[in-house]
Amino acid sequence: MKIEPDQSTQARFDAGTHVGELAQQRWPGGVLIDAPYWDVDGALRQTLDALRQTLDALRDPDCSAIYEAGFKAYRTSVRADIMLRVGDHQWELWEVKSVLNPKEIHAVDYAIQRAVIQQWAIDSNFPLQIVRGGILHLNRDYIFDGGALELQELFTEHDLSDTVDDYTNEVQNSFVDAAAVIDDANPPPILPGPHCSDPYGCPFLGTVCEIPPHDELTLLPRIGANRAEVWHSEGIHQLDQLDPNSDDLNVIQSRALRGHVTGELQVGNGLKKQLDSIGYPRYHLDFESTGSWMIL
Repeated sequence: MKIEPDQSTQARFDAGTHVGELAQQRWPGGVLIDAPYWDVDGALRQTLDALRQTLDALRDPDCSAIYEAGFKAYRTSVRADIMLRVGDHQWELWEVKSVLNPKEIHAVDYAIQRAVIQQWAIDSNFPLQIVRGGILHLNRDYIFDGGALELQELFTEHDLSDTVDDYTNEVQNSFVDAAAVIDDANPPPILPGPHCSDPYGCPFLGTVCEIPPHDELTLLPRIGANRAEVWHSEGIHQLDQLDPNSDDLNVIQSRALRGHVTGELQVGNGLKKQLDSIGYPRYHLDFESTGSWMIL
């Protein structure tokens, strides 16, 4: 049993789905594998048909791309966001992310997909080679002019072709570790903690395992789980135990902690001068609150 996503989480999922659909329109005329993600066998059958159709019709632009292709190897199922045919049995593989800056975990996700697809091709004796690919993400420099979206400009490519092999050992170990957990009759003796939400939230938290107590140290801006774990190892478990003047904190974190400890409103020394330079009327736009609406 898993927890259904709340409205906020579902909104992020919907935004990600919309970005993926826009990315597909960047290369129109492809074949969509529309089998539900839980129908692994159905997705594989559709993907095989699409691949054969593409390879049999090299000059047919309608078969030049595959969206949501499904593969299975290493007891792991993946769905490839976009595959582009670039030659005989040669494909590009692009993982679409609705982010401005790809992270390390995104590169690992891509490496896992690539490894599964290549092993599937070997297991199936199917001629398929991934020759290029990476993360397709939103372009920070794109400016929407109010008209139709310029899809070639909306996205930018983060090519991982030259670095994806650096993740080979990590990916292979993840397959082995996951299989060991699945095959073990007993659940792993790991208590819930920060790892339950990093890098992704666990949908089973609170159902098959208890929700860990809230770690108030993580209330500080941009304090990661690793930093909090170091403090815990030093016997620091509450914000009141931290020093606002500590070198471990940046300016923003120190200001937030000082406000918590003193209970006083924290105002930057240069704020009044900056506001006076703006004049009236004044408007405030919270980018974090509106960002997900920019392309919906």
